[in-house]
Amino acid sequence: MENGTNQPARIKPGKSVPLVPAKEAISVRYLLIVAFLLFLLLLIDISIPLGVAFGVLYVLLVRDTMRSLRWELTLIVAIASTILTLVGFVLSPSGSSTWMVISNRILSIIVIWVTAYICLKQKKTEIEKRHAAFKLARFQERSKKNSSHQAILENVVDAIITITSRGIIHAFNAAGERIFGYTAEEVLGQNIKMLMPSPYREEHDGYLARYLTTGKEKVIGSGREVVGQRKDGTTFPIHLSVSQVFIEEGGRDEEILFTGIVRDLTSEVYQRQLNADYEGQIAAIGKSQMVIEFAMDGTILKANGKFLETMGYSLEEVIGQHHSMFVDADESQSAEYAEFWEKLNQGEDVTAELKRINKRGQDIWIQASYNPILDLNGKPCKVVKYSVDISQQKLLNSDYEGQIAAISKSQMVIEFDLDGTILKANEKFLETMGYSLEEVIGQHHSMFVDAEERQSTEYALFWEKLNQGKYVTAELKRINKHGQDIWIQASYNPILDLNGTPCKIVKYSVDVSQRVLIDQALEEAKQDLIHAKEAAELANQSKSEFLANMSHEIRTPMTAILGFTDILLGSVEKSEDIDSVKTIKRNGESLIGLINDILDLSKIEAGKLDVEHIDCSPRQIVADVASLMRIRAVAKGLLLKVMYDGPLPETICSDPTRLRQVLINLVGNAIKFTETGSIEIVVRLLNSEGDDPRLQLTVTDSGIGIPEEKIEKLFSPFTQADGSTTRQFGGTGLGLTISKRLVELLGGMVSVASTTGEGSSFTVTVATGPLDDVKMVLSSTESVLEEEGSSETVVDHSVTPLQNCRILYAEDGPDNQRLISFILKKAGAVVIVVENGQLAVEAAMKAIAEDDPFDVILMDMQMPVLDGYAATRRLRNVNYAKPIIALTAHAMSTDQQKCLKAGCDDYATKPINRTKLIQSIARHAKKTEDISLA
Repeated sequence: MENGTNQPARIKPGKSVPLVPAKEAISVRYLLIVAFLLFLLLLIDISIPLGVAFGVLYVLLVRDTMRSLRWELTLIVAIASTILTLVGFVLSPSGSSTWMVISNRILSIIVIWVTAYICLKQKKTEIEKRHAAFKLARFQERSKKNSSHQAILENVVDAIITITSRGIIHAFNAAGERIFGYTAEEVLGQNIKMLMPSPYREEHDGYLARYLTTGKEKVIGSGREVVGQRKDGTTFPIHLSVSQVFIEEGGRDEEILFTGIVRDLTSEVYQRQLNADYEGQIAAIGKSQMVIEFAMDGTILKANGKFLETMGYSLEEVIGQHHSMFVDADESQSAEYAEFWEKLNQGEDVTAELKRINKRGQDIWIQASYNPILDLNGKPCKVVKYSVDISQQKLLNSDYEGQIAAISKSQMVIEFDLDGTILKANEKFLETMGYSLEEVIGQHHSMFVDAEERQSTEYALFWEKLNQGKYVTAELKRINKHGQDIWIQASYNPILDLNGTPCKIVKYSVDVSQRVLIDQALEEAKQDLIHAKEAAELANQSKSEFLANMSHEIRTPMTAILGFTDILLGSVEKSEDIDSVKTIKRNGESLIGLINDILDLSKIEAGKLDVEHIDCSPRQIVADVASLMRIRAVAKGLLLKVMYDGPLPETICSDPTRLRQVLINLVGNAIKFTETGSIEIVVRLLNSEGDDPRLQLTVTDSGIGIPEEKIEKLFSPFTQADGSTTRQFGGTGLGLTISKRLVELLGGMVSVASTTGEGSSFTVTVATGPLDDVKMVLSSTESVLEEEGSSETVVDHSVTPLQNCRILYAEDGPDNQRLISFILKKAGAVVIVVENGQLAVEAAMKAIAEDDPFDVILMDMQMPVLDGYAATRRLRNVNYAKPIIALTAHAMSTDQQKCLKAGCDDYATKPINRTKLIQSIARHAKKTEDISLA
């Protein structure tokens, strides 16, 4: 309890009464008995050394001091027992092990003092309980002196609890018993912490000690909300206010008590939470809904922002006005409107979808709930309306209704019960199926399907799926009244009720019978096309195989022809003989070029011509082409110029072989169709700063030109601009076709501009790949002029790069055996010739067995008995490690991979290039020599 100044109240009794009971006197008789027993134990211990047994007797004697609460008695007996134990050890006769006696005595002393400590703790606890009980009795005695105060304490609603400075409960009223669930007897003398949950329980002692030491307070002299704990362990909110009471004895403060008033806030906090919840809900409603309040006569009392925003008014414009300002004149004068307000005045809610008028005269559709609010007497005192604007929904619903009506006009619509019974059907359905409405209503859906489908498992699963609320969309066959097949594109849609349960099925469908018939015809045509395509692919494959075989059959004799031509050039001396041999060689090379063009075109058309994308130098490619075409340009007296328009990338990502092939073809055509003047190659980089840089190469000549109407035919196979040019200049017309296809494979395009009689310009543009990290090089203009001297390469036959090289040559053609053996022997090699792969395997293995292996095997791949592929695989399977070079007349794109896959180390085609073949053999023979030396 507190006075008006929040100072601690002082209880000043009229007569001084001891606060604690007087100390208990110790009986002299008891002391004498204890002394006699100690003396007797000493005499026995001296005469009979029982050791631990006497220690137990001393412990029992110390334990017996619990008869008195005087702590001094326990200390005296414990000290005496310790001394007598030591004396007994000194005076006892010897006869047992010294260490055993010492350990027994030490153990006895330890047990004596442990027992003494336990007795002292128990006495202290008992003294505190008696002290608390004494003070409680004293407090109750004083309380009885004022019966009115006692009655207040016992009958107040709040719990009143008094504790000592050590937290011991001193007083506990009836309200405390009711609030906390304990009886007074259960809590008196206990620590107040038993009524606190964590963390208050752990913090309480520290707080109390801090207050007694420093005077800092939190709740003393004031109040705050904390949490209490009932006997059953549940926690609940409480309001706690604490005051300090001093118990005065003899004019001085002897004891400090704390009195706490505890109010159970469970109901109050619940109500506060409930109110906050209500307020939150109302606020949330106010944010999402229009809210307006009316008096019972319809006068507007209040309106929220959302209502005012929707209706277009300010608050001042509506307060005090009547509800009828939001309805049209006819409705406000109607009996229904009067009945509406009459129902509200009777306390009935009204919920409806209503039309209201905003400030601008526009219709606003609302979903509204008018709620009469009752006063304490249960009579309506005002009306609160909650509503949402559903104008858009109404428009949408109207749109849906219009769409459904439109669908009904364009589609067949029929409704079924969940068991398949027909409920409704529109005119378009009845017209398509040939029935009247009376003929289908009440019938089952199965009337539209054939008997076999009706009895099928699929049909049962179809209705089971619909009954599960799953829609079905499919193209289906149905039977009309006349037994004809009607194909429909249908959508079966389960309609769900408000509980989400299917209640009926609505089917929308269109008649697709005509389309199905067309699709069936198209499918038949498609199958015919597939068969035709397969036949064409088979024919194309046959063509490719024919071309490959043709290439082999032509290249094989051409190898001998061109090879012996080279040999003749080195041996004839007469000029007319040399011209004749050159004519043979030139026409043979033309024939090989024609074969190559035909094979390239065949591979392109079959989609089997692959291009690679590697880093290559565009300047080097142009230089190579210019150097290669120099001979032909000089022979015709033409000037061949190369111009670099601006800096070029040092490298681009493309296929250098195919790009070189295209450029050779364009420059070759320019030389072919130009009699006088010059050929110019211009190289430039386009879009160098953009995301798609491209290399442009333009070949311009001063030749005969091309008529404009003939340009479109340039890139067609076996076609030239004018048929007469074929007779005048020769050629097959395949070069430009192949070039255009190759450029497209490289991601580019070819264009042409020409003027008859003035010349033509062919432009090739190809992708370069990213140039972010590529160095740009500025190149100078170059001219390739006519040069003096022979244009033919003279072969020095005195050089022997294959000196002492042992070669096994497998070839079934006698002419090629003679030719290639002659070439290899001229180069210094020792050549052993066999006619087929079987003999090659045997010869190779025999040489290994005789420790005289061949340095290189030159293996023709097309031979009787055992071809070169099988012979190579057989050698590799027995770990033959020497080089094997494939020699074949096939030139298709897969030939090289096929040879390498079989185990060959390199690949050469017929007709052979003498220099390349010798270099390849020398390179592989040197590798073998290096391995042998290692």
